[in-house]
Amino acid sequence: MVRGLRRRRVTVRPLNVPEFHALFRPAFQIFADAMGYPDTYIEPRIRLARSQLGYPGFTAFGAFEGTRLIGFAYGYRVQRGQWWAEEVARALAAPTSDTSRDWLSDAFELCEIHVSPDAQGLGAGRRLLEAVTAAQPCPVIILSTPTGPTKAAALYASAGYRPLASRFRFGGDPRDFEILAKVVDDG
Repeated sequence: MVRGLRRRRVTVRPLNVPEFHALFRPAFQIFADAMGYPDTYIEPRIRLARSQLGYPGFTAFGAFEGTRLIGFAYGYRVQRGQWWAEEVARALAAPTSDTSRDWLSDAFELCEIHVSPDAQGLGAGRRLLEAVTAAQPCPVIILSTPTGPTKAAALYASAGYRPLASRFRFGGDPRDFEILAKVVDDG
């Protein structure tokens, strides 16, 4: 180790519902910072996350540097009627989308995965993705990420995610998104 540089130690662990709920404020600050959203996006996302805590298959992980939360990931089993699932179903109905299977029939939505910008490059994102992948209950994981060459897009590609739909706009967000999926278990 070079003198004067300390190695940053990151731990990733599962979060039960009360633990995750207690971390909403720092988690969704990370969300806003990582996504480049203004802080006005934080409270609506906290309300949304609160409503998702009881969804089937709910799974959450936190990445910590010491006791400081530096990243988080969570998701749940996709259910028809959920806002995101309905939006993605609309994206997958587009002529340019992948219709090789019913991607939403037994899928896990990786709802959020974010790492604080000051902690990116430490491997926390990859470790969160691996932890969620190992713990989630479905044969398919599906997610959305902003279009463009981003660190997140590179991470998903290296982990075997492939595009299902491109340049999709969710209601309420002016940016284009990619819908990505990974088959975890085909049997």
